[in-house]
Amino acid sequence: MKTISRRIGALIGAVLLGAGTALAGAAPAQAGYGGGCRNWTSGSWQIGACISENGGYFYPDFYVNAMPSQGINCYIAFGIRYTINGSTTTSFFDTEPCTTGHHGPEEWQGLRGVRYQAVVRPVYVSTSMTSPVAWY
Repeated sequence: MKTISRRIGALIGAVLLGAGTALAGAAPAQAGYGGGCRNWTSGSWQIGACISENGGYFYPDFYVNAMPSQGINCYIAFGIRYTINGSTTTSFFDTEPCTTGHHGPEEWQGLRGVRYQAVVRPVYVSTSMTSPVAWY
């Protein structure tokens, strides 16, 4: 289970690493009642964002099914989005290499009555390309 300080540190790191990177669109997997996956396509990217729940713990993960074939310098920011009292927060707590295949899951302890979504964002480093965001 991730600690609050690690989550905050990872979020700050993801924001700092992504500074100057053009980001667009958003997409989350919802784990209100068991979870599921949602597939997203943006340009050459095909990403499946997923989340499941068990005993108050949420397990977001994702699949990169396709990505740009030319050499790109990137990483994938991975996190969770949640809404409490009408306020939505996205917290990136992990980064993964830009590779195809399955990534995760991570464990997140949830609160009752809160909607959780997995969020996946490929982040380009030192380029003007736009990064898609996948969510479920």
